[in-house]
Amino acid sequence: MEQPAGKRLRVLMVDDSSADVLLVKEAFLDCGLECELEVAEDVRTAIARLDRPARVGDHDDTLDLVLLDLKLPGGDGADVLRHIRTSPELRELPVFVLSGSRSPRDREGAERLGATVYFRKPENFAELLRVCQVISDQLRGRKARESE
Repeated sequence: MEQPAGKRLRVLMVDDSSADVLLVKEAFLDCGLECELEVAEDVRTAIARLDRPARVGDHDDTLDLVLLDLKLPGGDGADVLRHIRTSPELRELPVFVLSGSRSPRDREGAERLGATVYFRKPENFAELLRVCQVISDQLRGRKARESE
């Protein structure tokens, strides 16, 4: 993905699996997605991060996307997605659900709440690289629409 010089994607990954976090970091690097990956392991921490002011002085903390697991300690990832989509400051933020759930109800619920894309957690690294490519393509298309 082409990124502005010096601009790294700021990603919030909401997931309680440290193994999944490490795999996503590696996959992003392999796909050429340079990012600052912040991790929230539960709903409360995710919402607190999302509600933090994006700009403080010259420091820009604006998130570019959220990777969201649905099954989290202390609540449901759907609560995070609902929070994002009902917040005027956050509602346009791309949210990519990356869930281990095989339930059609979970997928339908995430889509109904406004997930940008719903992925089942890949079973191998090659599949995860394909997910990263879809994310890259989605972000590139979004940036193209914003510049029109």
